[in-house]
Amino acid sequence: MEWSEVVRSTTVEGTDWLLCETLLFELFEFSPQLVGEGCDDVVQAYEIAYEDSQKVSWREQEVARLHSALSERGQLGELPPCSAHRSPCFVVAPSQFHVKATVIGSSTPDKRRDLQERIQQKLLGKLDAWSQGQQAVGGAGCKDGPERNTWEKPTTNVADDRQNPLQRWWQKVRANFNKGAEVEMTRARQTVAELPTENACIDAESPAMHTPELCVECIRMGAWCCGSPHLLGVTPCLDAAVALMQSNVRWLPCEAGVEAEVEYEDEQVLLQIRPRLFFILDADAKLFG
Repeated sequence: MEWSEVVRSTTVEGTDWLLCETLLFELFEFSPQLVGEGCDDVVQAYEIAYEDSQKVSWREQEVARLHSALSERGQLGELPPCSAHRSPCFVVAPSQFHVKATVIGSSTPDKRRDLQERIQQKLLGKLDAWSQGQQAVGGAGCKDGPERNTWEKPTTNVADDRQNPLQRWWQKVRANFNKGAEVEMTRARQTVAELPTENACIDAESPAMHTPELCVECIRMGAWCCGSPHLLGVTPCLDAAVALMQSNVRWLPCEAGVEAEVEYEDEQVLLQIRPRLFFILDADAKLFG
């Protein structure tokens, strides 16, 4: 059994097909119906990872909110405000939206990984530059967007000597589970260092890599501790960033969010804007609250 992520689903002549990407950046496509009939050429059996039904519901609401920002011409406007949502046993907050790039041609896994990471870093850099440029001319960030996060970071840190034993235990757990993320962070810093100056203003704590479930500050505050991709103006910023890479991009709604196919360095690339959920166990929030 190998872990993989469903990139998108399509239906061809009444048969559902899932395009998937493994952790090693290998692409494959299979039909759940054909697997059930025992005649799929790629997959013999599969399991769907468990996800809490409340989290599924919250993701659907955030995807619907993203869809409502999509115009008839396939352009992204400002997000509508996030409706109040209460989930028993969980703390939720507006999602941060990020771009996932998937090379859908017949590239090797290594080339796919490198190209996808470069595209995503480039878009992050453009988004950051766009936001700073708007602020420089007196705007409030991204295309009439609201002010930056009004929550201030606390002056104290739960990592200091005053933290209780439970907090120290959580820090150790977080460190163990976040080793992979730290490796990716190091790679991201190296990638950013190689980007042109106009793209080199990406925060090392990139929101695209930030996981609130593993962040003590996010858990304690009950809100994103860094980044601004959860603000209402993020979607027109992302739209503009992609337009700088390729003009006349038309976004379409999809199950994961919105998507568009572009050509980049002679490769066909699927770009998707997806919500990164803020959905934390209430017990964790009480532990650090």
